[in-house]
Amino acid sequence: MSKKILVVDDSKVSRMFIKRYFEELAPSCEVIEAQNSSEALDLVGSQQYDIISIDYNMPGMNGLDLIRKMQARLPSCFIGLLTANMQKSTEKAALDLGCKYYKKPVTQDVMRQFVMDAEYYDG
Repeated sequence: MSKKILVVDDSKVSRMFIKRYFEELAPSCEVIEAQNSSEALDLVGSQQYDIISIDYNMPGMNGLDLIRKMQARLPSCFIGLLTANMQKSTEKAALDLGCKYYKKPVTQDVMRQFVMDAEYYDG
């Protein structure tokens, strides 16, 4: 089954790596990129997504605030916070929202876990 994935990260390099790993690990998926929260909200307003990867540190709106908005619009979507922010409070806040937390740097192992978690998600 083909799924639609949204990658939200203000770093072009991070988006490039995340997209590449998604395409390798889930080749039947379509991967769309957003460089900030505003662009991501616009995309979610016009399309449905099955999986969303969100960075925490972005200008305008942080990843946790974006997750809250995404969950309201796409309640059954798998959302993962993929971030270099290693604070326990950020990890706890993500988990409290029912969101998976993944630590950067982006590696194939991290992305493999992300894809496996999304595959078995029963949202």
